[in-house]
Amino acid sequence: MVIYDKNQFTFNLVFLLILVASIMITIIYSQNYIALNRKYQEMSQRLDDIESNQNFNFIQGSHNEVDHQLTSEGFFIRRADDYGVFNGPSMQPVIFDGNIVVEKNYDKSSKLEEGQIVRFLRDDSTAVIHRVRADYGSEVYVQGDSLKEGEIISKDKITHVVVGVLFT
Repeated sequence: MVIYDKNQFTFNLVFLLILVASIMITIIYSQNYIALNRKYQEMSQRLDDIESNQNFNFIQGSHNEVDHQLTSEGFFIRRADDYGVFNGPSMQPVIFDGNIVVEKNYDKSSKLEEGQIVRFLRDDSTAVIHRVRADYGSEVYVQGDSLKEGEIISKDKITHVVVGVLFT
């Protein structure tokens, strides 16, 4: 028969509680670490995918003259139907985040020239601005200036042609 004194029993009980609490905390933190590590890996993979599609070898500068007028009332761009703030890296170094893109409505009957910059809508209604690389009649091949790959889209999806960029 083993006899414990009261202090030894209390010490063993406290030690056991601390041990169990430490194990539980370790399990909780390891689960959080695994979840955070998984999210980090997914984000890292997405960034690698974006970076692998970057290409700075086929950059072509804009050739459009912006018809503008500066008056005491402000700065006016003639023959422009729309404008907006650009975001995303796909058109760098020609267009950067925060630049204002000046656009005119796309006339479906007009021919697109290689090198023009257009705005089009993807199937999920996301507006995208890319450069025309080839015109295939009812379809065009568009590509961001800093992307390795482009896409073929129907001309019906093009909404605007970029006529100027204000570097802000």
